[in-house]
Amino acid sequence: MEVRIYPAKILLFGEYTVLFGGQAMAIPYAKYGGRWIRNKRSKWSDLTAYFTYLREINTKLRAPLELEILDELENHWKYESNIPIGMGLGSSASITASVYQIAANPGPLSLIEKKADLALIESFFHGKSSGFDPLVSFENKCIVQSNNGIQIQDEIGQPPFSIYLIYTRIKRDAQKLINQFRTHCENTGFRNHMEELAIAASAMVDSFIQKEWKTSYLHDISALQYEHMDFLIPPEIREIWKNILNDPNNHLKLCGAGGGGCYLLFSSSGQLPNSLGNFHCERIDLGIKSSQ
Repeated sequence: MEVRIYPAKILLFGEYTVLFGGQAMAIPYAKYGGRWIRNKRSKWSDLTAYFTYLREINTKLRAPLELEILDELENHWKYESNIPIGMGLGSSASITASVYQIAANPGPLSLIEKKADLALIESFFHGKSSGFDPLVSFENKCIVQSNNGIQIQDEIGQPPFSIYLIYTRIKRDAQKLINQFRTHCENTGFRNHMEELAIAASAMVDSFIQKEWKTSYLHDISALQYEHMDFLIPPEIREIWKNILNDPNNHLKLCGAGGGGCYLLFSSSGQLPNSLGNFHCERIDLGIKSSQ
């Protein structure tokens, strides 16, 4: 049985706006990850419901899971992970990718087909999944998604700014936030602003691919999210965000569904603003030329 670490993921750009024709870009984040280890206990009961679900949906998968391997995992292995739960870093994506890698044979499938299988597997945790996050963990590569499809980006440029993960430790319900977003989308004005945001996010994705940096779009993304997506920004983050908006060297944005969890800070000066207070910050290494 192959045993490797399945990394966390960070969504650099594209929160929600992929629904409006924009691009989304996510990268694996090797600082956090999960893996299966041999378990001395007879059964890892915490995942009983999960394995039951996997057997129930197995016939719907394009690459079905081998039931003997599922039995082996359930009875003799356990999943260990240091990915913070509920923070938007892909804790459920990691275990989803691991089960699919170990128990299925998805090699002949396209990225879209793999994504569909992973979406069904991860739906156990969220009620509904796009499959995008576990695909990043499964491939262990940067992935770009747009209305035109999905592609692996083997290498991305090193930008002229630093990127920091702001870890708030505020847990949130991603599905609830997504439902709130859909409700806001019933408003024409809100949709128009999301289309503006989609253009800015796509421009930044192109910057990483083409290595032609359009840093002015970072301010646009930050300002649009702050002004029109306030329901995704807790008060303690919103006050910090307001101060940073006036700083030309730093730009704060969502990192995933919002509502807590993690946020991203882009800094051209490399100096963290004092207004971040006691929130944990860690610099993200973008030296990506990732492989399995």
